[in-house]
Amino acid sequence: GIPEKTNNIQELLKEGKVYLTFKKAISEKNFKMAFKLLNQYGFLKEFPEYTAMTNYADKLYIQVQKHIMKDDTSSALKTLRMLSEFSDFEEEANQLREDIENRLKFDKAIQLDDISLAYSLLDNSDDLQETQEGEKLQRVWNEALDMANAYAAKGDIDKIEEALEPYMKIRTKFMAIGSVVAWCYVTQLEKAVKEKTDIIIIEDGIKNYILIFGLRDEIESFYHICQKFYKELEMDLEILPKGSLKQWKPSAIAKSVLLLS
Repeated sequence: GIPEKTNNIQELLKEGKVYLTFKKAISEKNFKMAFKLLNQYGFLKEFPEYTAMTNYADKLYIQVQKHIMKDDTSSALKTLRMLSEFSDFEEEANQLREDIENRLKFDKAIQLDDISLAYSLLDNSDDLQETQEGEKLQRVWNEALDMANAYAAKGDIDKIEEALEPYMKIRTKFMAIGSVVAWCYVTQLEKAVKEKTDIIIIEDGIKNYILIFGLRDEIESFYHICQKFYKELEMDLEILPKGSLKQWKPSAIAKSVLLLS
């Protein structure tokens, strides 16, 4: 009946209800609710239930590591789903779960000989690159790329397509393939200069290259060298229509950069 005490009493009653709700959430393993309450009511961290909850999270994390070491992916995923409900572990738990799911997808892709999916997963995961199958696939790709680069130095598009044919539909390989093709086109231009090809064709080749790949260092260097052989060559490269290696696709491969237009 003392008015000045009313607010304090109401606050205590409210905290009591919050604590009981917090306690119930933990007993039911509804950790999302528990953390939601913790974010609103910091005093809950003073109770033993909070300590028990954080200790439980630590145990779950240790269990996950043990499951991963034993290659028990099913148990690891189940435990990670629980661990992801703890805000302190949510980001790491989700990342670990994604890594495991990618590994399962990768293994299945290898079994089904789905090379496209296998490389797509491999190119986006450092962990997969360290696996035995990952290292094998990477080695095969590097060998094909080395071979394609050797053909690029000769200006041979047909041989490049042959060497990289298994990778032509793998999006994560497009830029690497495009870089090889771009180099091949510069080689074709260099050969054309050595053969004293008409300046109009040379100009078209330069324009075509820039239209496909943009104004890259290698075409600018070629242009300046080219001017030594063609004194009348004067082009404003900056105003030419420009493509981009990032947007390039293998479906755009042409046999010669000199004969596109």
